[in-house]
Amino acid sequence: MTQGRWFVTLGAVSGALAVIAGASGAHGLSDIIERDSLQVFRTASNYQLIHSLVLCLIGVWLDVPNGSASGRLWLRWAGWLVLIGIIGFSGSLYLLAFLGGGSGTGWVGPLTPIGGLCLIVGWLALARAATRK
Repeated sequence: MTQGRWFVTLGAVSGALAVIAGASGAHGLSDIIERDSLQVFRTASNYQLIHSLVLCLIGVWLDVPNGSASGRLWLRWAGWLVLIGIIGFSGSLYLLAFLGGGSGTGWVGPLTPIGGLCLIVGWLALARAATRK
């Protein structure tokens, strides 16, 4: 399987999980977690869904023939950064929502901005790929 197809597959699975998370947040979690934590959870699922679509787009674009080697390299970087960003940003927010930010969660907090930075740099790598294709 090509790397592009892997990105599409991972993006599609992540997107499905984001929809499940969003539905859970809308219908089942209000009795389990506090209101502030529920908003954190919704932010995580929204960012996961948006960036899952971006990951699919990157994967499709990687499999388009006739691209330059430089453009393909930037697309690969973009894909990996977005994937790591989804895990780091949304994953840490899900953990914070469920753990409530109490004691023992200090290690989770730094993952959120690192994941967010990966998402930002992933977008910039995608922009660079667009100028190199």
